[in-house]
Amino acid sequence: MDRCPNCRARREDGETCRRCGMELAPLLALEQAGDALIRRALNQLADDAVPAASRTLEEARALHPNPFIDRLLGFAQKTLRDQPPRTGADPGRWAQVNGHPLYYLRARADSPVLLLHGGGDSGEHAFANQIQALLAAGHEVIAPDQVGQGRTPDLPGPLSYAAMMQDTAALLEQLRLPPIAVVGFSDGGILALMLAARCPHLVDRLAVSGVNLSPAGLPQGHLDALQADSDAAAPAAREELGAKLRELWLHSPTADELSPALLAAIHQPVLVMAGDQDLVRLEHTMAIYQALPRAQLFILPDTGHGTFETRAELVNPVLLEFLGKA
Repeated sequence: MDRCPNCRARREDGETCRRCGMELAPLLALEQAGDALIRRALNQLADDAVPAASRTLEEARALHPNPFIDRLLGFAQKTLRDQPPRTGADPGRWAQVNGHPLYYLRARADSPVLLLHGGGDSGEHAFANQIQALLAAGHEVIAPDQVGQGRTPDLPGPLSYAAMMQDTAALLEQLRLPPIAVVGFSDGGILALMLAARCPHLVDRLAVSGVNLSPAGLPQGHLDALQADSDAAAPAAREELGAKLRELWLHSPTADELSPALLAAIHQPVLVMAGDQDLVRLEHTMAIYQALPRAQLFILPDTGHGTFETRAELVNPVLLEFLGKA
């Protein structure tokens, strides 16, 4: 502090200004604390710990605002906006697919399994009751977050099953895996069936739950309930995402995306699951089961839409047995 903030007289030794008598010691302590925080933030930026540096600079600005802190904070915030977050020891990773970043969880073991979440959720959350069971059984888990959901950033424009399926296929192509077992819930089940129909070389077998062939499979009165379920599953989902999901569910999947004729071309084994009180109409579940050449059917008693979340004690043994078959 070179000058008194009150009268702008040049500061001399002492704890008060000799011209106006203002106490300078408390202000000097704040300035020194702010300087220490700036030095910490610079070290954090040098170590590429951008989120931590941003928090430190916010604290410094609250103590002792100045233009230098504002410039540093602006740099840190721009870096956070422009780059995907670092995951450190987190088993999550980032891939570039179709010109945009895609987050996915990957926990290594053997015998890979791809987990595809429902609308508005994340791979890690949607299968929280299955991941450890799969790992314990010797499977490798790969669980991507689709665009605008989980940790994957949103893109302009509406959500599309076709685009999400293409992102999923691009991720698998990058990972250079042998044909993989795919488990899909709700929207993820639609993506799993689309993937098997269009990219059969990527898929070994499928297990899907709560899948509809078209919007007619979702009773109009339940669309609001579906939206509430998604918001609860992903608290960070923005209102804009909710509107996009609603449009997706009202108009998709289309006949070009999923149909009995497309399902008839899937020759991998498929486990078709649903709750006996599922939001998806039972006739859609049965139509999917009957169209698939090599399907097994598992209807869970006294169960709604959230089979993986609410009935893991029934789902997991059946799922693990299905995945373990040669």
